[in-house]
Amino acid sequence: MIRAILLTFAAMIQRQPDLAPIVALPGQYQFGNVVYSLPDGWTPGRNSDGVQVIYSDLPDDLCEYCYVYISAGYPAEGTLADFITLHQADFADEDDRDSIRVISAPAPLIASGKTAQMMGITLDQDFQVLVAYDLGDRYELVAFEGYANENADLTEGMAVFSDQISPVFDQLQFVTAGGVSLLPAPVPGTLSGLYWGTTLEEVWGIDLMMRYDLATHSYFFWPDGQFYEGIPPDGLRPPDRARLFAAGDAQFGVYRQQGPLVRLTYSTGQVEDLTLSGTDLTLDDLTLSPTPLMPDGARIDGTIASFFYSGFAPGAGIEGGVSASSATTFLMDGTYTGESFGGGAGTFDGGGGFSTGSTDATGGRYEVRGGLIILTPQDGSPPNSRIIVDTSEGIMIGDQFLD
Repeated sequence: MIRAILLTFAAMIQRQPDLAPIVALPGQYQFGNVVYSLPDGWTPGRNSDGVQVIYSDLPDDLCEYCYVYISAGYPAEGTLADFITLHQADFADEDDRDSIRVISAPAPLIASGKTAQMMGITLDQDFQVLVAYDLGDRYELVAFEGYANENADLTEGMAVFSDQISPVFDQLQFVTAGGVSLLPAPVPGTLSGLYWGTTLEEVWGIDLMMRYDLATHSYFFWPDGQFYEGIPPDGLRPPDRARLFAAGDAQFGVYRQQGPLVRLTYSTGQVEDLTLSGTDLTLDDLTLSPTPLMPDGARIDGTIASFFYSGFAPGAGIEGGVSASSATTFLMDGTYTGESFGGGAGTFDGGGGFSTGSTDATGGRYEVRGGLIILTPQDGSPPNSRIIVDTSEGIMIGDQFLD
């Protein structure tokens, strides 16, 4: 059944005429090299590991568990059919990859005016329609996912795909192929350096108990008009737009100032407005203050530590919970030591129980450079880094205060 629907879709999209380039309009979005528009009821969500996830929020729970995925793309290697076959699991949960079954082999078509390949797969209780585009020097990959456990769900998902998402897949623009990027060129501004602040955020445990955790927020600004939300991967150097686009990083963009208004335009085309109040920036209940970075070569003396505990969900038939803790101690000689623990214990309603746990120790050397503290483990594993700032409340590493 899916094969017949997919082949029908392939024929339908093949017959569509090539579309003229679309001028960037409000309501459009961008992820990496791909510029796209969405029908009502679809919302861009998280993006991580080079993938943009788009969620369905259609009325009456229509296609409730349907998703659209957009990859950051890859350099072109091999044939397009080989590429889509090799990357068929890109949008699958790791636990579902062993269940993938190809039900429609790669088939050529023209989509968005480009040579493309389309294939269909099933995985666990879902199906995916994948489309790969040939841009010459790079390949782009997108997919639609629907629920397929019941015939009614399958029919509903394929109808939504045909009516709403297949036109999206045939109207994509590609910046490297002449499309209009939604990210304007930067214009020099007056903001520079790190703006940092904290908020309390609600977090729900597996026991359905709510707690408040301290969440840190950081925005880096450069005088050339660019910004990065979070920890810039290149430290204090201005963002490398081409490299960030290629990596699917959507945390950067440009800012414009008009009086007290500071408008952030992200690489996705989405806009966020901050307000300049004195030397601070505000966003709802978040206040961001200019915050000095620790100077290069700084040494510190102290410990950062964290602890987490959550009981098991009520009604699960088991009493107890899971816990985790970690502590890292920094010394003035440029070394650090660390220890972490994770475990759980429980008693079953019917009798019996269990207890498990493990401890891991680490250590190595640290270096403060470019606003980051870079930890190089002594066991030869790759270095890792976290932001280190000298706040009004003390030195903070990542989201933990140095004690």
